[in-house]
Amino acid sequence: MFGKRNQLDVRKSTSKIQDPKKDLTTRIKHLKNILDNVDVSEAKGFLKQILVMFITYYMTVLYKQKVIYDNEIILEQVFLIILIL
Repeated sequence: MFGKRNQLDVRKSTSKIQDPKKDLTTRIKHLKNILDNVDVSEAKGFLKQILVMFITYYMTVLYKQKVIYDNEIILEQVFLIILIL
């Protein structure tokens, strides 16, 4: 009975975290909702995916700005670290 509701809440919260139009407080609220309703192993995998998305986005923005001369080297190193995770 409660399992289906939790699955729906987690699904909705997951989509709201990925929505770029949502503000930070809404995303954190839904992240807390997800972490409260999933197992530790699922939460660990979910947080790894969020970390990979964040690092990838951050590094591509840095690379496109061309502020740092060695962006390409840094980007390759970060992707290597992500592969190790």
